Amino acid sequence: MLFRSTDWIFLAEAVVTLTLGIITFRSLDRTKPKLSAANVIAKSSMFVIVAALGTGLIGFHTFDTYRSIEGLFQSYTVNANDYNIYKQWFREHNAAIGADTPYRGIAKGKNVLIVQIEALQSFVINKSIDGQIITPNLNELAKESLYFDHFYHQNAQGRTSDAEFTVKASLQPLAAGSVYIRFPKNDYEALPSILKRNGYDTAAFHAFRAGFWNRNVMYRNIGYNRFYSASDFVYDEKKERIGWGLNDIGF
Repeated sequence: MLFRSTDWIFLAEAVVTLTLGIITFRSLDRTKPKLSAANVIAKSSMFVIVAALGTGLIGFHTFDTYRSIEGLFQSYTVNANDYNIYKQWFREHNAAIGADTPYRGIAKGKNVLIVQIEALQSFVINKSIDGQIITPNLNELAKESLYFDHFYHQNAQGRTSDAEFTVKASLQPLAAGSVYIRFPKNDYEALPSILKRNGYDTAAFHAFRAGFWNRNVMYRNIGYNRFYSASDFVYDEKKERIGWGLNDIGF
């Protein structure tokens, strides 16, 4: 049975604990993370709920609801001293990356294409199995490109969206949840918006549902003029669909 009569008791306890957790969380000083009784209660309350309800549908949805509500009430501030430290770091960092190099401007006026390949890692590049080259086209592309072979993924719970966010915004993803879902309306200095300021037209293509990973919201915010998703492609479902959507060749 999916839902038993005794589950109402656990559900009532979950509501009470969730309410106490939110009240405690909102009362915290969040200028800096600290280890305190209040913090421990607020942050551990949901783990108590999940432990009480088990790992079934109720436990999962309770935890998911908490994380969504938590994002609505989060409000972090930075004190003046930390702000000056961060500002100085960015001043020095911007000066360093603004220095002339032999590569500056070599791609000016060229098209910019980013191809994100799900679950691909660098160990397959320039490798063969039983005489069959695994990535022949990527191998040839690497020969005429700047190829960075020490590039490692920084994904967390956001999975694919974390990879997109890291590449486009040059920022680390969240330890819990996805930036695309939890903070899609923040201001980001992302690659698409930078390209737009330099006269480029920007577009994103993904042959799956537009709302998956909240891309339809996040893409607009980071500077894409157009987003082509599953509804923009016409194809034979029986012949060209693999798994979740359109196969690579058809795409």
